[in-house]
Amino acid sequence: MDKTKNETLEFASDWMYATLPITFYSDCNGLKCNVSIFNPDDQFLSTVKFDWDQKVIKDLTGTFTWIFDNSGGSCNQQLESITLDKPGQCYAQKINWNVFDYNYLRCKYSLTPNCCQEKCSDNKVALTPKKSPGQKVPEHKPTDHEIGSDVSYEKLFAPSNRHDAVLLIGEKKLHVSKAFLSYHSDYFSDLFADKINEEIRLEDVSYEDFGLLMSIIHPETGFVNDQNAEKLLHLGNRFKISCVIHQVEHHFTRGTNFSNERLIFLADKYELQKLLEKAIQEMNSLDKAKKFGGSDDYKKLSDFARGKISDRLMQLLIN
Repeated sequence: MDKTKNETLEFASDWMYATLPITFYSDCNGLKCNVSIFNPDDQFLSTVKFDWDQKVIKDLTGTFTWIFDNSGGSCNQQLESITLDKPGQCYAQKINWNVFDYNYLRCKYSLTPNCCQEKCSDNKVALTPKKSPGQKVPEHKPTDHEIGSDVSYEKLFAPSNRHDAVLLIGEKKLHVSKAFLSYHSDYFSDLFADKINEEIRLEDVSYEDFGLLMSIIHPETGFVNDQNAEKLLHLGNRFKISCVIHQVEHHFTRGTNFSNERLIFLADKYELQKLLEKAIQEMNSLDKAKKFGGSDDYKKLSDFARGKISDRLMQLLIN
């Protein structure tokens, strides 16, 4: 086999019910994918955005497939051939989806990477650079497509025939869609119900932070990373955008440089039960537990989280 080519990356989502908008995130061996489905002008449109380490992978080619199903077992498919040559690349497509015939859908992709390295051992995709023992890895600096930029925010909030409301942050005017924000957020659903035809000022949030939040749910999506995760939890909680909080939890459960103790604190604070269970189970020594017990984060934990930690300590003592 040609060593410059790697084995195919394959992913299949869970079945999703036809309640729009639909957004979800996947991470297949470091190949990150954000998908959004929305319904402007009575058409079903999807946007799909992939991200990867271009220092290792030059490009990817393969297929992206939508599968439609109903409770009776009838099934239909829509397959697209795609070529991805730039991280953060976003493509849109019309989905031929009749929700009256097929009320469930899922997606899958099969992509073969073209490796930049001369050799990839064992034909495996090394999307995360390996390090030698004792070698220091440089701190990761997120790129524009990871955290957004002022230019992209200007485009995101520009006047459009799909935008029917104006938010004010400082001196900035942000043109937004009431329907889109209301779908994602009870906060905005209530806000727009109270204020019909006026500009609405948002206090105690910066233009950059709000742009970051919107980039996560927008069809041209951004990605969660360690640099923006805590900020997104705070913003998602404040503006009641649950899909953002779920994406951060998914990021943390798949791999992070955050300490286990900090993950427990954040999971408890934002009620991320899956992350809380995982982080507590990874507390694998009494010394770690004692150190955490004397920290400021531990003092802020709920009684529920402390009880979970106590149960874990009992397991460690017994074993």
